[in-house]
Amino acid sequence: MTRLPHESTGTGAESEYLTENESRRLFREERCKTALDVLADRTVPVELDDVAAAVAERENGDSLDDESVQRVALSLHHFHLPKMAAFGVVDYDTDATRIEWFPGGFTS
Repeated sequence: MTRLPHESTGTGAESEYLTENESRRLFREERCKTALDVLADRTVPVELDDVAAAVAERENGDSLDDESVQRVALSLHHFHLPKMAAFGVVDYDTDATRIEWFPGGFTS
């Protein structure tokens, strides 16, 4: 199992472990794993644009451009960060586009 802070299910039985299925769902996407790796190197909170630029740079290398960064930012904002927030891995303020992750909150 993967250790992560886990949100309450409302049943009174909180778990601090993701199930194997939840872990696979969370880490299935390479961009999600790259974003978490980028966040591990940053002081929190982090701006979405900073994370998107770092992820895009890792994905595109020398062919990095503003359009690539925007595409990454959109996918992080609309898909990956909400999913990570739902699993309790990050706290994502969608209005301020700031990300706070929980260092040491998980091991894989």
